[in-house]
Amino acid sequence: MKFAFVCWADCSNSAYNIHKAIQRFTKHESFHVKIKGKIARRYGFPADNYLTNRNLKRIQDEIYDSDVIVFKNLACIQKYRLDAEKLKSKTIIGLLGGIVLDEKKRNKAIRRFEKLNAKLAVLCLGYRKFLDFPWIPRCVDVDGLRRSYDFGKLNPPLICASPSNDTDRFRRVSEMLHNAIGRLKEFRFQTDFIRNVSYDECLKRKAHASIFFDRVGSGYGTCSLEASAFESAVICGIPKFTREALNGECPFIQVDNAEDLKRVLTDLLSDESYLNKKREECLRFVYKWHDGRETVKRLLKLV
Repeated sequence: MKFAFVCWADCSNSAYNIHKAIQRFTKHESFHVKIKGKIARRYGFPADNYLTNRNLKRIQDEIYDSDVIVFKNLACIQKYRLDAEKLKSKTIIGLLGGIVLDEKKRNKAIRRFEKLNAKLAVLCLGYRKFLDFPWIPRCVDVDGLRRSYDFGKLNPPLICASPSNDTDRFRRVSEMLHNAIGRLKEFRFQTDFIRNVSYDECLKRKAHASIFFDRVGSGYGTCSLEASAFESAVICGIPKFTREALNGECPFIQVDNAEDLKRVLTDLLSDESYLNKKREECLRFVYKWHDGRETVKRLLKLV
């Protein structure tokens, strides 16, 4: 069986990581392509193939030759100039990410996928409260990250944040973290706000963090999983629904505001054994749910 992951967003690694997990854990073929926009050129997010006018025919042939075609955005059909009739004989899977938070966009995407008889799944468990579709966990190559990067921890401990290159989101996270650490005068620590660097440089710097602060409000993303692979204690906003669905196993520390964050940082910085415990829990969690095995198992159930 051959999979094709056909992607639009050039700053998203979720589909690429699932494609790599299929190659690692199964004997199935997998093909991945995305559009090389300005973000990909600037930050170097990984892809096996980039769409160009010169290779369009080859890319189309690879997609038509696949048994299972995975989309995150159906606008790819127009961008890749695909014949919708030729796709009807294929198994189509739609992976829904952040779009499900917007009701209008969500309903539009669902209607478009339904026209292709696509099987739908959600990438973030926190979004399941909106939809009754299967969960396909985001994943990272935990062992690969640990082989490729030095994740030795610094002294004093490093607190790191790299929520995304989205300006508004980075500003919100930065303001909350600055507010909290500005009132932690009694502790020694370092901080690193990672932004506007290559993906590889981001991972190099993130690997040394003892504490990683991710986005708040919509659950956890790939940034949290990468930090967990490097044995960081992860702080973010985990909806109650997500914790219940994971049977309380998620070790990420919940915060809703700067006051919560200050309290959590105080607990971690004042008790080294507690900090080490959370770091170990995050590593075990990402191995169990997000190293690719669980992702592939759930994806194959849709085929």
